[in-house]
Amino acid sequence: MNPGDMLDNRYRISRRIGAGGFGAVWEATDTRLNRPVAIKVITHGGGEDAETAAARFAQEATLAGGLNNPHIVTIHDYGQALDPATGLTVLFLVMELAPGRSLSAVLHDDGLPPVPRAVEWTRQVCDALRDAHAAGIVHRDIKPENIVVDERRDAIKVLDFGIATAVGGSSQLTQTGMVIGTFLYMAPERCLGKPAGPASDLYSVGCLLYRMLTGHHPVASPDAEAVTLLYQHVNEAPVPPSSRRPNLPPALDSVVMRMLAKDPAERLGDAGEAMAALAEAAGLGAATGTAAAVTGAGAGTTAGIPAQPGATSAGPTSAGPASGGGPVTGVTGATGRTGSVRARLSHLSGEAETIGRRGDPARARDLCRDIVEEAETSLGYRHRTTLEFRHQYARWTGEAGDPEGARQMFVPLLEDCEKVFGAEHYDTRSTRTALQEWTTRAGA
Repeated sequence: MNPGDMLDNRYRISRRIGAGGFGAVWEATDTRLNRPVAIKVITHGGGEDAETAAARFAQEATLAGGLNNPHIVTIHDYGQALDPATGLTVLFLVMELAPGRSLSAVLHDDGLPPVPRAVEWTRQVCDALRDAHAAGIVHRDIKPENIVVDERRDAIKVLDFGIATAVGGSSQLTQTGMVIGTFLYMAPERCLGKPAGPASDLYSVGCLLYRMLTGHHPVASPDAEAVTLLYQHVNEAPVPPSSRRPNLPPALDSVVMRMLAKDPAERLGDAGEAMAALAEAAGLGAATGTAAAVTGAGAGTTAGIPAQPGATSAGPTSAGPASGGGPVTGVTGATGRTGSVRARLSHLSGEAETIGRRGDPARARDLCRDIVEEAETSLGYRHRTTLEFRHQYARWTGEAGDPEGARQMFVPLLEDCEKVFGAEHYDTRSTRTALQEWTTRAGA
C-alpha cells in the first residue's frame, strides 16, 4: 500500500500512521462520504485457510461494528480487496480517525499522568469494556498502543475490539500479532493457553493502570524474554503500586491488586464494578462530582484534574441501607460501604445493558428505574454514579418506546451534569448529544 492508492475503489490512501502485529494503519479519505478515516490493513497470519480467516474476520468486525460507546473507536466498514501495491488480497477495517496520540506515546513523551487522570482514563477503558462485554465481545489485547488519548477533551478511545480474535482465532500463544507489548499485559490464564474472558481484559486493565501509576509494569521490564513475562504473570505476585509511588491511597492499591489477581474468580466482578471501585478509591465520587486531588510522587503540588468550571455541591452522599435486599457483594475493606453499594449497582447496571441489548428494552428500563431509586437514596441525586445511572435509565426509557419520556428525563440530567462536571466534560457532552437525539426522535 502506498500514498495515493485507491483501496476497494473507495478509500484514497494518504499516509501510514501506525503499525502493529496485525498489520499497518493508514490515514485515508472515504471518497464516497468525503470524510477522513483510518484503515487497518490486516495481515493474515496463517494457521488456517484464507476463506476461514475472512469469515471469522467478517463475523468479528460485524459484532465490533455494533458497539456504540464514546470510548470505543467506531467501525465504519470492512472487507477484502486487492492491495494496489502488491496485487495480493488483504483484509481491511475502516474506522473513525480518532484525534490524539496513543497512550503509549503519551506515557513516553509526557511521563506519568496525575493520579486522578490515570484513574479516570482507566475508568473510561472500563466503560468501553462494560459495553463490549455486555455484547459478548472480549478485547484480548488491552495495552497502551490500543488506546487513543484526546487531550483536548481529556478522554480516551479504545481500538481494535475483536481484532485479536478475528485474526488469531485461537488461544495459542504463537499466533501472529503476539508481540512483547501484548505479553506485558496478558492475563495468567491466557499465558497458560486458556481462553480469554471478560476477567482477562480486567487483568490487562490492571496492568495498564499499574503502568500509569508507577511507570513500571507489574511483571519484568519490557526487554525481558517472552517466556519470562509469561512465567511472572502466572507465578509471581507484583508489589503494590504504593511501594513504587508513595502516598497512593491504600484503597487504590487494593483495587489494583484485585484486578491483578492470578485467579480470574478473585478479580473484580466486571468492568462496571471496576469503574465504581476505582472512582471510590481515588475520590472521583466525592460530593463535588470532580476528581479529588491525590498527591503522589512526580505529580506536582496538585495531582488532581482541575475542577471543571461551574462545579457545585452534588448533595448528600450518605451510604444508607440498600433498598434492593440481598447480600452486598461489591468491593469491601478500604473502599467502604458506599463502594459496596456502588459496585453492586454497577453490576446490576451491566445486567440491564445485557437485557436491553438482547431485545427486552422494557425490562432493562424497569431494572434501571430500580437502580436509580436506590442510587439516589444511597449515594445522592447528583452523585457521579447516580448521574450515570440516570443517563442509562433515560436511554432505555426511550428505547422502550417512550422518546418523549426520555427527552424529559435528559433535560434535568443535562442541567445536573453541567453543575457537577462542567459544560465541556465528556459526560456532559454525551448527555447533551443524547438530549438532541431524543428531542429529534420525539418530534419535539
